[in-house]
Amino acid sequence: RAVLIPYDSEAEEWAASVRAKAAAHIPLSRADYRCAQQLSVNVYANLWEQLSSRLELLYPDTELYMLTDASVYDADTGLCPPEQEPLYIC
Repeated sequence: RAVLIPYDSEAEEWAASVRAKAAAHIPLSRADYRCAQQLSVNVYANLWEQLSSRLELLYPDTELYMLTDASVYDADTGLCPPEQEPLYIC
């Protein structure tokens, strides 16, 4: 499954526009889905379960989930559940 990572303020602005469309029942555009693809990372099922309390469904009837806890994502190492230390390979 895919999780959207709010990398920067542009990603946060996009997420806010998707939330607004959801509230107004406006369908997502192809551009919205393309943006979602650029912001997403794939997650294994066991990690998905560990992160489930840190995910927000952005738009009903989709699989657009955004990470709400930035502390479990590192730009260099990726997603790391809170109970697990990052794995560094030298």
